[in-house]
Order: sequence, then C-alpha cells, then structure tokens
Amino acid sequence: MNWVFEPAGRVRRGGNAAAYAFRPDLNVFVREVVQNAKDQKRPDSMHAKIHFGLMILKGRSLKRFLEALRWGELRGHLEAAAVQTQHAAFLSRAIENLEARSELLLLRVDDSGTGGLVGADLEKDKPFTSLCIDELFSAKDSVGAGGSYGLGKSVLWRFSGFSTVLFSSVLREADYRKGQLGLRIFGRTQLPWHSVEGAHYDGPCWFGKPDTQDGTEIAWSVWDPEASVAAAKLHLDRPRTPGTSILIVDFNPPAEEVVLPKDLCRRFCRAAAREFWPVLAGDNPELEVTADVLDVETGDVELTAKAEITDEVKPFVACLKALRDGSVVDEITKTDDVAVASIPLKIPAQISGAPAVDAAVSLCVRLVPNGKGLVNHVAYARGFGMVVKYRDLEGISLSARPFVATLFCGALRGHSHQDQAAESFLRMAEPPEHNTWGSNQRLQSNYRKGYATQLDQLDRKVVALIKQLVSQAAGEGDRGPSLLSRMFPIGASGTIERTHAFTVAKREAVLTPSGEWLFSGEVRRAAGKGPWRVRIALRFSTDDGAEGSVIGCLEKVSPKVAYRVTHGTAIVDIPETSDRLVFTGRSDAKLHPVDARRAAVRLDVSAGTTHEDEADDPEEAE
Repeated sequence: MNWVFEPAGRVRRGGNAAAYAFRPDLNVFVREVVQNAKDQKRPDSMHAKIHFGLMILKGRSLKRFLEALRWGELRGHLEAAAVQTQHAAFLSRAIENLEARSELLLLRVDDSGTGGLVGADLEKDKPFTSLCIDELFSAKDSVGAGGSYGLGKSVLWRFSGFSTVLFSSVLREADYRKGQLGLRIFGRTQLPWHSVEGAHYDGPCWFGKPDTQDGTEIAWSVWDPEASVAAAKLHLDRPRTPGTSILIVDFNPPAEEVVLPKDLCRRFCRAAAREFWPVLAGDNPELEVTADVLDVETGDVELTAKAEITDEVKPFVACLKALRDGSVVDEITKTDDVAVASIPLKIPAQISGAPAVDAAVSLCVRLVPNGKGLVNHVAYARGFGMVVKYRDLEGISLSARPFVATLFCGALRGHSHQDQAAESFLRMAEPPEHNTWGSNQRLQSNYRKGYATQLDQLDRKVVALIKQLVSQAAGEGDRGPSLLSRMFPIGASGTIERTHAFTVAKREAVLTPSGEWLFSGEVRRAAGKGPWRVRIALRFSTDDGAEGSVIGCLEKVSPKVAYRVTHGTAIVDIPETSDRLVFTGRSDAKLHPVDARRAAVRLDVSAGTTHEDEADDPEEAE
C-alpha cells in the first residue's frame, strides 16, 4: 500500500469546511460515530455492536506501525500543509508531540451486526464511497436513519492529529467476480492545498493500491490476500464477519487540554448512554457499546468499560417503558407516575404532491424528587433512538416540582402512517449536527408553508404541558408553597411590611461586538445568619421564558470563594462571615439558542440560605 496525493486544481482549498459543522467535543464525536455505525445495522441483526478501542503505541510497535503507514512520505505532506493556513497549524504540533513523546494514540472503532463498506471503489451512493470518498452525499435511504447530510463522517478526520483515517471492512454483499475477496483496506488523509518540491496538491490524499486512470494517479482498495498482510501491521485486522473497523491515527479531541486514555474510555461509554438510551435500554436492546484501553507494546488491557443505563438517564428510560407498557396516566398523583399527553403535529403537504398529514407526538413526564444531572430537562427523540436534544426547563414555574420529560416522536412513538410522516418531517428538520428541530432550506424545498409554525408551536406546547403537569397547587392549609408564602404572608391581619433578607443592589448585562454577553451584579445580605447561596442565570428572552441559562464562567467573585457552573447556571456559596457578593462573568456562545445580536437577555439573580436555596425576586436586564 502507498499514498497517492491528489493533484491541485484551479481552486485552493484551506481545508474541509464540513469538519467545522460540528462542535469538537467528545459527546458530538460519539453521537456521530455511533449514529453512522447504527445506520448500517443489517435488518437480520438483532442489534449493532460498536467498540471503541484505544491503542497506545511506543517502542517497537510504534516503529512497525509508522513503517506500514509509509510515514516518511506522509510526513512531508503534513508539514507542507501545516504552513499553508492557520487552520492546519495543529499538524505541526502533532508531529512535534510524536517526536517528543515517542508515543502515538490510535482509536479503533469496530462495528458488527452491520453490512460493511459495500460497493466498488467508484460505485455511487454506496457505503464505501459515501464514507471514504464522497463529500455531502449520504447513502442512507431509510426514513429512520440518523444521518442524512453526509457530514457526520468529518468528525473522524477532525479528531485525528494527522487528519488521517484508515478503514478495514468485511462486506456482507461482495462481488467476487470483481476481486472483492475477504478483507478490504483503504485510507484517506484530509489536508488543505499545499506544495511539496514545487508540485501542488489538493486536500484528499489516498492510501491504497496505486494505479492510473485517464492519465491521473488514483488509489484503489486493497483486498485479500494483500489486505490481511497490511492489516496485521496497521492494527486493522478483524474477524471475517460483516462490519467495518475505523482507525483514527493520533486520536486527539480538539477541545481537550489533556487527553488521558482511561478517562476517554469511560467517557465514550457515558456519552453513548446519555445520547442513545432509547436503544440501549430494555430486554432486547438494539445497540451495544463497549470500550477498552490497550498498551500494544506490553499487550496489557488497562481498562474495559460498557455503556450502561446510568442514574442520570434512568428516569427517561422509565418514561419510555411506561409508554410502551401502557402504564401511563393522565395526571401525576404519585412520585412514580408517568403522565402522558398527546401533542398534535400537522405535517404540511409536500411540494411533490403528497397530502398534509395530521400526526401527533407523545410527551411523557415523571417526577424526580432526588434526581441529579438532567433534572428539569426534556429529551427530544425520534425513531432512530438518538436523543436529538436535551432542553433545560429549569424555573418553568415557581411551584414546579423536579421532573424529567421525554418527547417521543415518529417511529419511536409508533409505526402508523402518521408516525412515519412525522419521522420523515422531523429528520428533515434537523441540521447536520442533528441537535434540534427547526426551519431550514430542506423543509422549504420539500414542504409547503406551515412547517416553521408547526415546529415553533411544538416547543411552546411542550413547555405549557410540562408546566401544567409538574406545578404544585397551593394546599388548603394555612401555608402555601414556601416561596409564595414568603412573598405573600397568609393568616395574619393588618398591614405587614415586606422585608427582604437579601437585596440585589446592582445588575447589568452588555452585549460585546463578538456576540458574547458580559454581566455583573452585587448582592447584599441584610439579615440572617449562617452561610448563604446565590444563583446566577442568564437567559435569552423567548416566548415561553423557559430556555436554559447560558453562563460560561464567572471572571470575578468577591469575596474569593468557590463557585460552580451547572448547565449554564452559576452557583456561589458564601460563608456567614461575608454579607456581600460582587461578581462579573460572561456567557458561553455555544449555549446561545440564537444569535446573541437578535435577542435580549434576562439576568436572574436569586439568593437564600443554603438550606432554603430559594429565589428572591428575579429582575430583568436587557
């Protein structure tokens, strides 16, 4: 096997723009990798299995691998590309790290229960060309598929320090007459335009069997018996059962400061559980995800892990189970009750002529008095089984009890014609990252007017129904909910002057030209003893007023005490020796639900003793 470098055309490309369509965090990586593998699940397979294998190379194992990779030839192109654009500067850093540490981290992702990379090297709309060759083409025709843009695969190259990914596969449907025998190997490096010794090259670099077609050098897939020989050296050998192995060379999450293999191993499984619990749960799960860390030089497996249902997602799983068992109720009267409400979703007529469809989605809500993590969140999910998004509804009402909710849509809700129509509509409403449902050009091209209104109304109805189900009515006794009773004393006669133990003396928020919100405030304690706590939330103004907070950090806290930011909300604990808190901070642009220049924000500051932890009067700063 050798490298074949694409000759440059007329246009200089500074890199693959598709790689920047996704946030470079580990959860997104796991979402895209598992989604792509699960999309290839065979109809005759009970479930898809995905394994994340981290391999540490050093010493002789590292030397053998680099020789098989033709490192001497590839390195020259990496170094040339690194100086062409600032977007590729990470390539130089990756080479420096390899030389300094004499160590390389590989991530191998194996799937089984799938069909493998089916198709000839130049056969259009097949899994091989879709994953390894083409850009912005997806071979996923199923309505229930997760991906549809053909962009998700770009995370593979972005998470490689050398922008290099190798593939091996055993095909379920192989054409032996065309030499498709046994194992198949291929590779690709994605670089910007660059020059080496006076010759100009475009971005893609191919690793395979060199050949010439129409006067141009190309690389073909390598098949057995040559493939097995190369696979042994490249850590790409696999059982001769259908499926694919993906090897990311120099696995390096772009948003991580420190990469610890054992920590990554655990996080792969936690992320899979958080994002795919609808298909990981139950007696017959559709998905199995495992991970391990291997020191190749010694042969020691340092850690193994498996994606299992965690305490964080158990309440959501309980909602799904109740919906499938039919054990749901109309109203919550006990802690373990799962209430269900049906929300109409009118699918507009299609431009192709298909009529409008009156569909529905199901909202399940459950109380979690002692819950942690995703409390007061609603999960949106459709038939594929991946959570599209978790929406934070903290502060939905003054008397709301802690809850979780799930919006079950499309084929995850049922298999009727209406559910299938909803599945197709919502799949088309997702952006490349598949993390929300909103108006976009694809809906505009396929549906008649009304799609944007339906999606907006869906969000508002979700909030209204959850508020109705979880808000606690005032009792008939002489004391109402604790927060309301402090604001409106009941049972006393005459005029009572309202006093406050805490006062928000100053608060403001300012939008910067870069699109971040800077905020500041001051809270004073006028009465009371013991330690106290301040909650700070910065919320974008919306119709329902229930969007999550978007705080990224606090830059100044006086007195200097510890604080934490959880789901965009800052919580500061102040000792009893201090009666004043001054703070400044900034928002996290990644949490902004819309462009910051298009919306006002509300800065909520509440204070209380640590045992009360209740809100004083939140005010608004715009």
